Amino acid sequence: QNDLAQPLNRGRIYKITPQGKNPTIPNLSKDSPQELVQLLNQKNPWICATAQRLLVDNKNFKAVPLLRKQLKSGHTLTGRIRSLWTLEGLGKLKESDIDVLLFSKNIQLQQQAITVMASMMDKQNANKWLTTGYRLCKNTGQQMAPYIAFLAAEGMKYKSAIAKKILFKLALTYPENPYVVDAVISGLYNQEQDFFHKIQAKHISDSTILYKHLKKVVSHAKDRERELKNQSKDLFAKGKKLFLTYCKVCHGENGEGLQSLGPPLSGSQWVTGDKETLAKIVLHGLTGPIKVGDKLYKTPEIAGEMPSFATNKELTDKKLAQILSFIRNAWENQANAITDKEVKAIREKHKKRTTPFTMKELN
Repeated sequence: QNDLAQPLNRGRIYKITPQGKNPTIPNLSKDSPQELVQLLNQKNPWICATAQRLLVDNKNFKAVPLLRKQLKSGHTLTGRIRSLWTLEGLGKLKESDIDVLLFSKNIQLQQQAITVMASMMDKQNANKWLTTGYRLCKNTGQQMAPYIAFLAAEGMKYKSAIAKKILFKLALTYPENPYVVDAVISGLYNQEQDFFHKIQAKHISDSTILYKHLKKVVSHAKDRERELKNQSKDLFAKGKKLFLTYCKVCHGENGEGLQSLGPPLSGSQWVTGDKETLAKIVLHGLTGPIKVGDKLYKTPEIAGEMPSFATNKELTDKKLAQILSFIRNAWENQANAITDKEVKAIREKHKKRTTPFTMKELN
């Protein structure tokens, strides 16, 4: 009706105002810390968000005492929640501040407390907060359960034993709640199959949302694993063939290195380490001594310079990726494969390079 799809060559974000009115947008940039903290209580979400952004972006630490006071005893729910996240944004939020909301009687404040705990979790506080989460999950309702599950999901990085107990408890308690189930599954980090077996051992009905979702995730994971194995076998075979053609003459068939030619590739940190560093060496070559493990290789034990392959038209990005992926997973090496897209990006990044790299440059 209003032809809002036009113009096609520009963005279409429209400001909508009531008919017959021309509201003015307040300029909050000159407001004092006290005024900005008060604006966190506003019903207008734009004003709240803008006040919060200004306090955080300007690192307005003078507002911290006011924010902490409003967090503890503010007269609006919005103001207390905004104060919480403003303190978090300023890096001034304390565990005692979180406890104020966590043990309040308001479910929304408790939810926000759990959420901010997940965002601030580290090695030092993980045990305490996960223990608190486990205690809460035994007596919590469905409104809090997804938040505690996400807290446990974050905790899997630090204290996986406690985190797993939380996820298992919530899964058994709320097998028909899709939000809890999805939150639980999101925290399993490639442990879905083991978790599924434990759920089956508890004789959870196969008609529950929990059972169905977990079964689907495990099934997809198995399919993907089979797919990756097949791809890896193909990639490994092609990479090996190319390696024997282009690299064996200097580095040996088993990657052990050859006297007066090339250093070992098997067990080399240059091979299994940073992808870009390895690709740079292969694309542009290497000159001078090179340290592999604890040993420094230099002439005459190895050749003084490794040739570059950037100008070899036969070795496309795809073929180079196959070679690099092979040597990163051959012999005693074990590292992630390299894709042709990654090789292409590294080639483009260093396209103006005309001389070989040195060990000093790469370190």
